[in-house]
Amino acid sequence: ICTNRFDLTTLELSMLYAYRWQIELFFKFLKRTMNGIHLFNHSENGVNSQFYCFMVVILLQIRLKQNCQKKALNCLELKKQIYQKNEELLKNANQLSSEKWIQDINQVFYSSWKIGKHWLEHLKNLIIEPFNQNVVEILAKNH
Repeated sequence: ICTNRFDLTTLELSMLYAYRWQIELFFKFLKRTMNGIHLFNHSENGVNSQFYCFMVVILLQIRLKQNCQKKALNCLELKKQIYQKNEELLKNANQLSSEKWIQDINQVFYSSWKIGKHWLEHLKNLIIEPFNQNVVEILAKNH
């Protein structure tokens, strides 16, 4: 970097260059993203008006984007909470229904066939497995 500003330190010159680069990026954004390549009016007042219009539109876009991101995060958090509550409810419902089922069936089976609650618990846990010799042995041990 060549400069005739000998009164500034190297750090201050670096910071000025970084600020200048941010200004260049801003004007690139105005030209490319906001399609501000063409001026509507070449007078000083027309350029100022167009620049301020772009600034208002940019600020509105940024605000809209921030609101959308905030609502999306809130929505995701709400969905996560609902999902967790539903999982807990289903888990509790499954536990309650399986425990109630075991209690109800246990009374009938024990009074009729003298089958204990532990055997029914093992049977409930083994229902999803294919019926093979291993299942028979597990049930035979607990009878």
